[in-house]
Amino acid sequence: MNLEGGRVPVTIITGFLGSGKTTLLNHLISTSDKRICVVQNEFGSVPVDDIFVSNSSSFATVVSTSSGCMCCKVNGDMVLAFKDLSESKQKFDSVIIETSGLSEVTPVAQSFFADPFLLDNFYLDAIVTVSSDLFDENELTVEQLSLADIILVNKVDLLEDVGKRIEQLVEINPAATVISCTRGNVDPKLVLDIKSFSVTKVLDLKSSTIHRHHEYGSVCLERSEDIDELAFTDWLEEMLREGTCYRCKGVVCFAKVETPASVQCVKQHIEIDYLENYHPLNRKSTLVFIGQKLNRDRLEKSFGALC
Repeated sequence: MNLEGGRVPVTIITGFLGSGKTTLLNHLISTSDKRICVVQNEFGSVPVDDIFVSNSSSFATVVSTSSGCMCCKVNGDMVLAFKDLSESKQKFDSVIIETSGLSEVTPVAQSFFADPFLLDNFYLDAIVTVSSDLFDENELTVEQLSLADIILVNKVDLLEDVGKRIEQLVEINPAATVISCTRGNVDPKLVLDIKSFSVTKVLDLKSSTIHRHHEYGSVCLERSEDIDELAFTDWLEEMLREGTCYRCKGVVCFAKVETPASVQCVKQHIEIDYLENYHPLNRKSTLVFIGQKLNRDRLEKSFGALC
């Protein structure tokens, strides 16, 4: 593999059918100065998308999981594919997973929080969701947008009102970075190896507010008092068990712990890491929940009641 003993960043590219995921992938592997390995999947027994993926000096290999939708095989051949990659002699700096347009992103992302081998050798760097003019607000599409760290508004040349589209996307996921592009033409440095968890991005969100796009939306919470770590994790697990939250991220200050901690959740999988290099002037905890039919009052009151 590569990275002199370090873990390899993984970027998940998702988006509904026809949004331009493969076009984006082609652009990234042809313009990035990184050695990229691609893991692809497609419905059917033949990896059709492989035909459309161009070759370049930065492109290492394609591992196809075409025997089924990746979300159905995520605990099987995707993990095996990554084990094969780690044992190969090919060197690469980054991995991109391109999911089928009909795939759920959640099981793929959760593997990087749950599987011991993936945890030791790779880390989820960012979820990139491609949205085009063919915006169809079905549950799968909104979940793909809600989970995103970066949303690419593709095919802007075909949009009548780009500003309105961006407003819609921000209503669904205010914690994501929204980038406009045409034919997937975006600077690779904006989407690859970016360490997508942004303390500044979360802290800039206004506390105790809710953004709604029909029944989907986000709730941002904030408090200045330190929180007991065990009480917080119990509370967070309870909130996530309700099944309406797709993504949660934020910064939490625990009692008797000097270093603030980052919180990343994909559905019910939780990852908490201490931010050793983050030293805020004012200690405060900030969380944003993104999902469907979120209960702001319950979230706000129960969060405020934590000791």
